Amino acid sequence: MTGSSKPIRLEGFDGAGKSGLAKIIALWIGAEHIEVDKFTDKPEVETPYRGCVRQSELDLAIGAAVASG
Repeated sequence: MTGSSKPIRLEGFDGAGKSGLAKIIALWIGAEHIEVDKFTDKPEVETPYRGCVRQSELDLAIGAAVASG
């Protein structure tokens, strides 16, 4: 792949098949798949998804993936 890396983001309902599709796309285009759910916590109080993400850790993983090409 030449040029700059561009992230692809898939969104949808739980169980819709986003992760499986993302893994296939990553293999197909030679990219790295980052599972955002691995960077989330489940709080005791119901919280919107964005409030559950450990953003700084996710940012580091994305930065590492982009830096690796």
